[in-house]
Amino acid sequence: MERLDGAVNESERARDLDPFDFYANEWLGQALYHARQYDDALRQLKRTLEMYPDRGDRLYYAIADVYEQKKMFADAFAARQQWLSLNKDPNVTALGEAYKRAGYRGWLLKAIQIREQAHHNFASPFLAHLYAMVADEAHAMTCLERLYEDHSVAIPFIRTAPELDSIRSSPRFRELVRRIGFPQLSNENN
Repeated sequence: MERLDGAVNESERARDLDPFDFYANEWLGQALYHARQYDDALRQLKRTLEMYPDRGDRLYYAIADVYEQKKMFADAFAARQQWLSLNKDPNVTALGEAYKRAGYRGWLLKAIQIREQAHHNFASPFLAHLYAMVADEAHAMTCLERLYEDHSVAIPFIRTAPELDSIRSSPRFRELVRRIGFPQLSNENN
């Protein structure tokens, strides 16, 4: 609902009530990310990783998201590769080679190619994220529309996900927001 200050406050309260709960700490990092408080999000996610080094399979993904928004693409690449390695993704080497050849955009494009080949007609929040990061609005929107049709748990977050900022003003995006049933904000009328 784009009440990001409230989300951060509630997440901080949850963390304060149970300072050692993994999810309270992770979600505080996520709330800060969605609120575009990137430095605070990065600190929180790294602190959570220090507390739970065995949960890097989730945390490096979120850390990479923050680095992307900060335009720290070498760090985003390193975090993505760490996330893939911890999840035993067989494509980590091919993605590393793509990065060496063409930088972070090359990594993104190779990740799209790999996911499209492996999962024909399957949409994922990460695939929508990848398409949005390379400014491919048409494919990002197709993924988001499939996620909506599949009742994905990721759909409630599309209004605030920073990685979708590049497509947020699209008429297709606004129409999807309307179909989901989110209240229209005054700045969405144009």
